Amino acid sequence: MGCGSSREPGHENPPRPAQNTAATAQFTGQYQLNQQPQTQRQEGASQQTSSPRSLPQAQGLTSISPSSSRHPEAVAASEIQLLSPPETWPKVVRIGTAPFTVSIHAHQFYSPPNQLPCWTYISQGISTPSQPEIVFTLLRRVSENIEVFPQFPLEWIKTVYGLAQSGLHLETGDLAELDISQREASLKIGQIKILQNPQAWQMMGRFGSILHGMPLNSGCFQFPNDMLPPNAHHAIALTHEETAVAKQFGVTRVLGHLGLSVRWFPYPPWIDRDRNDTVNLADQGGSIRIGMPILRLNGLNAMLVQDDIILTIPADEQKRKTFKEYILELPMSAAVGLDSFMTEEADSGLTWKRGQKDPMGYASNSGVMKSLNLGFLMFAPQQDSDRCIMCEDGYGILIRDDTWARIRNAIQESQEIITPLENDKRFILQWKQSVFHNPIDGGDYTASWTTHRPSGPPKPPTSSHVNMSQVVFLVQPPVGTIDNQEFINYSQEIKQAIEQRIPVQPLPPPQPNAHPGRQAVVEIELPKCEGWLKMTAYPSMDGLDIQGIMGQIGALVTPETRAVVKVLLYFNLWGYEGPTAQFP
Repeated sequence: MGCGSSREPGHENPPRPAQNTAATAQFTGQYQLNQQPQTQRQEGASQQTSSPRSLPQAQGLTSISPSSSRHPEAVAASEIQLLSPPETWPKVVRIGTAPFTVSIHAHQFYSPPNQLPCWTYISQGISTPSQPEIVFTLLRRVSENIEVFPQFPLEWIKTVYGLAQSGLHLETGDLAELDISQREASLKIGQIKILQNPQAWQMMGRFGSILHGMPLNSGCFQFPNDMLPPNAHHAIALTHEETAVAKQFGVTRVLGHLGLSVRWFPYPPWIDRDRNDTVNLADQGGSIRIGMPILRLNGLNAMLVQDDIILTIPADEQKRKTFKEYILELPMSAAVGLDSFMTEEADSGLTWKRGQKDPMGYASNSGVMKSLNLGFLMFAPQQDSDRCIMCEDGYGILIRDDTWARIRNAIQESQEIITPLENDKRFILQWKQSVFHNPIDGGDYTASWTTHRPSGPPKPPTSSHVNMSQVVFLVQPPVGTIDNQEFINYSQEIKQAIEQRIPVQPLPPPQPNAHPGRQAVVEIELPKCEGWLKMTAYPSMDGLDIQGIMGQIGALVTPETRAVVKVLLYFNLWGYEGPTAQFP
């Protein structure tokens, strides 16, 4: 079973191609030749270069006590106000005078073959200071009274809200270390130590940290439509051993083992307070990452998509500056290590631990591994050819100096670059968009647009010459604006209209286009208004009955909406696999 951010149930652990151990040894040796002298460190540790965080300047740790007015306070039981009728679900509570509420749901997760009783806490209103809403799901013990829900998730939510008000916004992958004793409990985020209610946190004593995971598909919760806020962060708890591994070898490595342990991609949505460690420091013995300097920059992602190794740089300007400085300040001959964080684009990931003989992956779609999230990416220059090898849960790229110089130049100029590698593989450097360019009218959208790709269990191969590839909401509609199932049905009717008007046999590709097929884009704005329906095709509309398609779509019954919905529907015609449609 699995629940991806872009795909839902389904999981297998199919083997990947065998790792070239000789090449791995060469890659390791290449790094050791270029390694700068380092101070002695504890066995198992790797040097990390972290991205700058928006933290208050302090010497050592800054302790924040409940008496601080600018920062989060511990939650006292008397502060929790029940706003919903007693003995009804969901519960709706408010913490003191906080301007947000939390709804608490009692429900079950289906993780074959078991039904898992859970509480899920969903914040509503925390996103005001630019912090995504929080979803905190806790596996309920058999001995626990369903009405007596634990309070530490409420304390976590209030803490995150208080941090956001102070200017610190938790990103996915940020670790908040837990320190729990009989007399004191605290959260440590960077150089900030935040005191908590020790009584509330006692049941989390075996855990060493909490972090936020990327948004999950609401379908895996089996809640009513639109109950989960869009782009919400989901709380994940790591044991003390897992926390030590995450700090030294990256969060992605730990999440891979956590997801694999319950066969759920990218990670289980629930927190099991009684589970064992899924990975520990002893498992990391002999790792290629031991002693290697590596950049840890939230949002940086490396992914294997078919035969392409794609490195995506975040859109945030400060992060781009940090990335450039890290790469360009190193000597040309130095090896480069990059930590890779989970992305919503992935449908699978790699895992590794000591003693593992074959590469191991876990996926959300019954073993379909089209977009494989990597745990890290390394570059080793001074090679006699350009090639890549799988290394543990990541990849190493061995390249000639002139190739590395071109990649470094592309990094300096913030340009995309495609580098051919041996065995028909490629390395692609791309920069995440902060602005979406509408392929129909060239309009720019910042911050508000969101992309959704097909989800759900694997579907049998289709013989259709028209397939939907993605949906882009140019403006994210408020929760409850449109019924999910009605929108899905409407999208399918649009697809059928295109199928009926597009010939089954492909038209000749426009010259000099090298990609067979085309990509059609339909823009819909609801409720209907002047210019509500538009359409284009990339790289050319020649030979397509665009007017006929629009007329047929215009005759369809549109779903009811409670606010403006503006959306782009992308359809691949005749197996199109080229670049995403662009404005001419």
